[in-house]
Amino acid sequence: MNILVTGAKGMVGTALVNNLKNIRDGKNRTRDIEINEIYEYDIDSTEEELDDSLTGRYCEISSVFEELVDYINNEILLNQTQETEDIAKEDVIKNYFQSWLDKNIEPLENIFSDDIIYSECYGPEYHGLPQILKWFSDWNIKGTVLKWEIKKFIHQGLFTVVEWYFECDYNNEISGFDGVSIIEFNKNMKIINLKEFQKNSLTT
Repeated sequence: MNILVTGAKGMVGTALVNNLKNIRDGKNRTRDIEINEIYEYDIDSTEEELDDSLTGRYCEISSVFEELVDYINNEILLNQTQETEDIAKEDVIKNYFQSWLDKNIEPLENIFSDDIIYSECYGPEYHGLPQILKWFSDWNIKGTVLKWEIKKFIHQGLFTVVEWYFECDYNNEISGFDGVSIIEFNKNMKIINLKEFQKNSLTT
């Protein structure tokens, strides 16, 4: 068949044309169709080019075409949904780090689930929100977080890996180190599991 794509330079049109070319060239074998020619038409095309495609060459619009458009629209929607969720997870993590800088315990109940499991990089592990709140309060009596800088986020489903630099003053001793946290979220965007790993330590 020959296929005419209108709006070929738009976001959906470009993706559709690329998929059709992959089918035509044998790179995409998920569709059992044969494509001979793909004609691209957009707002800057002339009426003569459109007439030539429609009358001079036979173009067939089939259900396969509609399936491809639906598939691309669904992929775009899924990507947009995932991007929104990733931004939400990043906001939760940023709020958590900021709570240490501010010595503000109040946000923690909205950040962690009641059954949170939290593993610090040097060994201690806390089970449940009450233990997290006690640890936070006790630590901040003797210590002050000076920096907790985020370097990079990596997202995969409900998991996020965050690379960071941490610096604190604890018992009048300043130390800092690079680290990584592996964080698991539930569907309500609350943290249910967090594991910290320390890369190295610098003491001044």
